[in-house]
Amino acid sequence: MNKRKNLGVPAETHMKIERVAVEITAKTGKVTKWTDVVNFMIENYLNDTKLDMIARLNPDSKEAFIAGATFRENKKI
Repeated sequence: MNKRKNLGVPAETHMKIERVAVEITAKTGKVTKWTDVVNFMIENYLNDTKLDMIARLNPDSKEAFIAGATFRENKKI
């Protein structure tokens, strides 16, 4: 059984995600819905989001150090 929950997304955010989905569709030829984009982000970036949010709320945490190191590594600083 596939249980689902609703997620309230503001109209402006929905439009940003929808534009990304349209661009993906145009560049790949595969129809991509905005919900596909959201699900991809959740499945692939949830842990990064957790670390970033903890780092912003508690800059002295070990998660802040990890998030900062990950950010620097990705930006090649």
